[in-house]
Amino acid sequence: MRERFILFLTEDEIILHKDSSKKVYSFSDNLEKIQAELKKRVSLSPKTPLCLFIDRNHQDVRDEQLPPLMLWDRLRLLSHKKEGWTSQEKFHGYQFFKQDGKSFLQWINITQNDSLISWISWIKSLSNPLHGVFFVSLEAEKFLKKHFPSSHHYQMLIYKISSHKIRYVIFKGRRLLLLRPWSGEEDLRTSLHFLSRLYPDIHEKLHVLNLLNEIPISFPDAITLPDPQAFIDFLISQKRASCALNIDSSSQNQWVIRGIQFVCYSFLALASFSVYQSLHYQKETRALLSKTEVLKGRIQHKKALLKNKDVIQLRVALDHYYHLNSQMRDPFKVLETLSLALKKNHLRLENLIWNYGQTIEVEIGFFMQNHNESTLSNQFYTLLSSLSTLFPNSHIQIMEAPFKSGSHETYKYPLDLSLPMARIRIVQP
Repeated sequence: MRERFILFLTEDEIILHKDSSKKVYSFSDNLEKIQAELKKRVSLSPKTPLCLFIDRNHQDVRDEQLPPLMLWDRLRLLSHKKEGWTSQEKFHGYQFFKQDGKSFLQWINITQNDSLISWISWIKSLSNPLHGVFFVSLEAEKFLKKHFPSSHHYQMLIYKISSHKIRYVIFKGRRLLLLRPWSGEEDLRTSLHFLSRLYPDIHEKLHVLNLLNEIPISFPDAITLPDPQAFIDFLISQKRASCALNIDSSSQNQWVIRGIQFVCYSFLALASFSVYQSLHYQKETRALLSKTEVLKGRIQHKKALLKNKDVIQLRVALDHYYHLNSQMRDPFKVLETLSLALKKNHLRLENLIWNYGQTIEVEIGFFMQNHNESTLSNQFYTLLSSLSTLFPNSHIQIMEAPFKSGSHETYKYPLDLSLPMARIRIVQP
């Protein structure tokens, strides 16, 4: 593993590690003397990268719950946030995450008057490359995951980085709820009491990981690790910060990195689309192949049945079968029903045409009798109503109506003249 300088920055102590030898240098003088002494130490290895770990009581990490937003609305929200962060040349970092079905934006914002600005500027002036700024409170969430796999319960870590400070940090999944210096278990229970106003189940679901044997914890789900250096060793092994700050050595490097990121994201988008399209084509091909196999099986079955058979003779026989099957329906039932309608309406049948195929077509011609003084139209509509009732699923088509001038025309002809003629077609499915 490549050597690195690890610089821990707290409120009252600066600690420098060189992770290959684990040798620790501690400084507690004024700022100028500390930076001068540190520069002597790191200048002995000018090409060794330097990582800055920040551990202080200041609430550096914040998060907020996001409403359900589309992608472009989320980008607009992030753009407005960035404008506020960069308006005074601040350092910032952010990340999105989902938890319990909700979306959150977590960010770090270092203002211009923050004491960290001078430290970051001083580190950037060194010849050693800066390999990230880490916030211990965020990295603690990764450490807790190793011991408490469930990310939906509340988790607390009690640790000590410097020789003077003991802190505890409380998470709910990835959300940082509280970071405070340790002042005893009574203070901790007071803090949990205030947190329970927003998180009422925190007392029942809190899991505690204690790294200090000298601090007894009476919580039922508390675990005490035998190695108090386990957390420090974990921090030193980290290669990438959970939430990276926008720190670049020059504007030219910034544009180069952004260009590389744009090219990489574009390549990933094209590759993802190609993979999706390939998987879709593969799925469709498999579906068609399965259908093809079924059809092949049917063809083989039909070939086995028709083997050594006269196919032409079978086709002729099949045509005869369909023709005979079409003649099996009894036409007299239709004629009997039709005679009832004619008799009921006092009509005299003149001719009948019977066609039978896939449907039954009956065309009738008849004379209308002068049995009353009602209009021809009323007599004719009464017949149509009777036919509709007797043949409910049939289509009735009027081929010729008995009146020419209008529906008011009445039948008043001498006996020597012919009766009015009408023709109707009935089509049954």
